[in-house]
Amino acid sequence: MRLDKLTVKTREAFGSAASLAERAKHQELHPEHLLTALLSDAEGVLPALVRKVGADPDGVRAALAQNLERLPKVTGAGVEVGASRRVRDLIAAAQKEADALKDEYVSAE
Repeated sequence: MRLDKLTVKTREAFGSAASLAERAKHQELHPEHLLTALLSDAEGVLPALVRKVGADPDGVRAALAQNLERLPKVTGAGVEVGASRRVRDLIAAAQKEADALKDEYVSAE
């Protein structure tokens, strides 16, 4: 994952997602963490997209919270969060899509 190929907003979302995972004592960063972070940015693109398709961003966020609650927790000092296979695959697919669109950066949408 090349962070220099992510937009500033996308990097911020990854930082927020990693903080969320750390607070929840999750050892891996999952797409659900990232989606929660993106939905939590009221000025971001994702809440508007979710509303445009007829869904409620708060309802989606609540469903994500339930899924995240089921993930295993790690106890002890200094939990280090790493990207899960699903997140790495997600970023690879997003980079491939950006390349196909001839976009220089991968953005949240």
